[in-house]
Amino acid sequence: MPEIDYEKQHMKKLTNYIYVSLSALFTFSFLIMSTVILYFPMVGILDFPYFPSKAAIASFFLAVLFSAFIIRKLAGKILLTFNICLMLFMIFGGP
Repeated sequence: MPEIDYEKQHMKKLTNYIYVSLSALFTFSFLIMSTVILYFPMVGILDFPYFPSKAAIASFFLAVLFSAFIIRKLAGKILLTFNICLMLFMIFGGP
């Protein structure tokens, strides 16, 4: 019986680690795409015909999704807050 509890705890930690890793991956891809968008003054984050905007928005939604899965953990809260602040900056403060 204790082995089953240990396995459940280990699987829960493993899934949390996977969610944090995927959220961080998509957060950094969103950050890179946002940086690319900032270098082109005529392209904004909400200009859907352009590839960097599509990729940035897709990365944002995936990062928010994986951050929402682990909202109870500190890393999930930090990543979610960072993504939302970066998106708000790109919408209102970007080009």
